[in-house]
Amino acid sequence: MCGISGFNWKNRRMVNRMNERLKHRGPDGRGVYADRKVTLGSTRLAIVDRSEKGSQPMTYGHKGREAVIIYNGEIYNFNDIRQALMEKGHVFVSDTDTEVVVASYAEWGPDCVKKFNGMWAFAIYDKEKGTLFLSRDRLGQKPLYYYFDKERFIFSSELKGIMEHPLDLKMNAEAVDLFLHFGFIPSPYSVFDRIFKLEPRQNIIFDLKRITIKKYYYYTAPSVNPSYDKKRLFNETDALLRDAIGLRLPSEVPFGVFLSGGLDSSYIVSTIVRHKLVDVLHTFSLEVEGRRNETKDIISFGGESRISRHTYSLAEKNAEQLLEQYTRVFDEPYALSGPFPRLWLSQLAKSRISVALTGEGGDELFAGYPKHRTMYRMAMVRKFVPRWLLKIACVVMLKIKKTTASHRIAGMLLAKDDLNLCMEFYRSGYYPWAVRKYLKKRIRQVYEGANDPAETVLRMDMLYLTNADNLLQGLDKASMAHSLEARCPFLDYRFIDLAAKVPMRYKFSLLRTKSFLRDLLRERLPKTVTAMRKQGFVFDTNLLLASKKYGEKLRKNFDKLIGAGILNERQRELYMAVSSDVAKGRNDNAMLAYYWRFIVLQLWHERWCAGHKLRRRAVRKPASEPNNRMSLGVIVQTVKV
Repeated sequence: MCGISGFNWKNRRMVNRMNERLKHRGPDGRGVYADRKVTLGSTRLAIVDRSEKGSQPMTYGHKGREAVIIYNGEIYNFNDIRQALMEKGHVFVSDTDTEVVVASYAEWGPDCVKKFNGMWAFAIYDKEKGTLFLSRDRLGQKPLYYYFDKERFIFSSELKGIMEHPLDLKMNAEAVDLFLHFGFIPSPYSVFDRIFKLEPRQNIIFDLKRITIKKYYYYTAPSVNPSYDKKRLFNETDALLRDAIGLRLPSEVPFGVFLSGGLDSSYIVSTIVRHKLVDVLHTFSLEVEGRRNETKDIISFGGESRISRHTYSLAEKNAEQLLEQYTRVFDEPYALSGPFPRLWLSQLAKSRISVALTGEGGDELFAGYPKHRTMYRMAMVRKFVPRWLLKIACVVMLKIKKTTASHRIAGMLLAKDDLNLCMEFYRSGYYPWAVRKYLKKRIRQVYEGANDPAETVLRMDMLYLTNADNLLQGLDKASMAHSLEARCPFLDYRFIDLAAKVPMRYKFSLLRTKSFLRDLLRERLPKTVTAMRKQGFVFDTNLLLASKKYGEKLRKNFDKLIGAGILNERQRELYMAVSSDVAKGRNDNAMLAYYWRFIVLQLWHERWCAGHKLRRRAVRKPASEPNNRMSLGVIVQTVKV
């Protein structure tokens, strides 16, 4: 695991500054490569072949051609690829997957990524072709940012690396809109104009002579193709998880499992124990203040003698330290609560391990969130209840109570087709045209392979809204802040193929989330685990807002935002509505979510933008933008019934 940076001119001093910014990602070594066309830098966290032979940047030669690679990630099937390459005449001087990646490029060109099973973000300088080849893994486990102004091309594992350059940065109002709606900024956007995130499953080819970018997707999720042999699907899931875990077990460094008490991490631990994949398994759990804790129930797997448990506590008293880490680690606005426990757990676990297995990905594959159940219910109601009856029900509902929630429900029930149903599903509170534009394009693409609204929402989470720049960004930055590598067996791309074969009626239920995995694990895990609600590593930020010690400090940050000059007119309107609600004592979850996002935006701006002259790019409202009215911190829109 590493931090990578580079640009299309020669400047060793600058890339060394970028390396310094990314030293937390790779404390085991630094390297620089420079010629008149490019400069590349790397900071290394040594996991595979910890010798000097694995240092980066790494130059590889084959048949008179040379390429230089900087690489962040792990290719879990690299030994198989290495063997295939040796049969084709390739010679290796190290035991690293880094050398296998660059050799694969020498043999197969950009299509080499289709052979990889792993997580990655890398750049390969092809000297003969005069190109930089950049790639990000299928589900976006590893981040990669880039800047392009038609002359300069700069890239880095984190935004802070690019910000070392003296750039004239402008705030991207569309990105701020997306942040206020989702709580994070999805790719390809970043908080700044001209700085982008490479999207998951994308390649870039940058021509160093013509100064042009070619960007394209190299992977498409398979279309739904259900198989109704449930026992066979159970066996396939079991076998695939065991293989995915086996590929991700490191041989040269200590490792453990982040055990939240939910189905996914419990399934991983039970698989390791049942198949005796290690002699002693270290698990790391958190007891979070203010939450019921089930970690006492989650080790009843059988064979507990092979488990060494480590349980830590996270409480309000840790908030000040975590807030400081939070603003230092997240160099663009990110307002979801997952990083708080991840930062804490990674910091404590690093003293014992270098690699942690986690349960990310299971919810997005097998319908693990309440919202998946909600969409399934909506689709069933629309399918079996006559439209005339739905209209009557919506009229009555809106006469009784005209709230944002009731308008949203009516919009979904009366949507003219499934695509519009999916659009209405995401209508909540602040819903500007930038959000609708982002969703419309992706929903249409995803629906073609899903052919069902519930499956569409599930795949939107898997490909765009919950993985990648959301949970996986939080996991990557929180773990790498402490030089800890996180590996996710459920994010093995073969699980996407498997999930496409699981019928909707096995995944979705009117009453339960994650029905398929609950049924599979009923005989393997205690009922306290298989029957409980979704659980993960979550810290309730509302505890900070309500705290006497920290609440006032955070409210001052909220109050300072309006003077920062980074909000456009519509965003200021939302800000003032939220401010009014706070003054009136309103404290429902929707309002508090917006309140926290504005606080995070101010904390980010104060920490990261003091040394830059920022300008806010104006966004012209399109002719189709509806005239919504702001009320109680939300947007209320009229629904025709």
